[in-house]
Amino acid sequence: MTRTSDALDVVVHLLKERLPPPSATCEGSQVDFPGFQRRLKTFTSSRWLAISIDPRHLAAYGWESTSEGLLRCETCGEIWKLVLPDLHSDTGLYSACHKKALEMIEHSAHKPCCLWASCPCLKSFLSLPQTAVDATVTELEVNRLLSSSSAKMLPEVPEICDASLVQDMNDTQIERLEQFKRSFLERYQCEKQVRNAVLLVLSGWRLNEKNNGLMCEYCFRNMDFETLKVLKTGFDAFTAHRPWCSWVMDNTMTSPKCPKGYLLATAELLANKMEPNTTTRDLIGLL
Repeated sequence: MTRTSDALDVVVHLLKERLPPPSATCEGSQVDFPGFQRRLKTFTSSRWLAISIDPRHLAAYGWESTSEGLLRCETCGEIWKLVLPDLHSDTGLYSACHKKALEMIEHSAHKPCCLWASCPCLKSFLSLPQTAVDATVTELEVNRLLSSSSAKMLPEVPEICDASLVQDMNDTQIERLEQFKRSFLERYQCEKQVRNAVLLVLSGWRLNEKNNGLMCEYCFRNMDFETLKVLKTGFDAFTAHRPWCSWVMDNTMTSPKCPKGYLLATAELLANKMEPNTTTRDLIGLL
């Protein structure tokens, strides 16, 4: 074997070491929604509450949170700490650092061989899927919550604030929403139980796997009913989500901007309950 051949073998070996595994193709990473959710789940409030970069954007480029401010790419293994200056002390410096941080997230913080710099997740991952806000799914989830063994706990949940939901509705839309609530009263006769279930589902909460509390499938918050019972000031079903949750935050990274999830779910429901020619698009403009 010649020296040239030996050298080529070494180069090929090194290139193979730098390449991602065959399964980690560009197309595969873009459409891997479970992988996106797995990374997103690492951004807990304790690790990411004070940092003003949307974790959905980080997860879309392959990053996961390992500790406060510390990021790791799940494909190339690169690790770096993201620190931004105080927004209020120097807005110019903050803007420059924020812009640089976004560039690093999308490109330079990854190793040169990493796929994420050129193949981020589909932008649709950053918004709720249609199935989450579908009117039929909303009705099924309300029934599931009301028919569960924990349904008796719903009236004991403190008053749920619905201001975020109804503040931009007109009288007709509010009446349609009330009609939807009343449609459950023949089977479930406790009015507060029904009201709470409808508001919880429209704001993104589902019965958890243990049937003893609520969970959000998109920001991964979990709250058991026993904890909710002791709240003194009521339960705000919207601010209880993590700040970056698609149920309560616009997705500004798509064009056009995708509205908050609870607005989509409410519009879908009202379009389903109103005249046949009424569309979700018509209602979104009114909410």
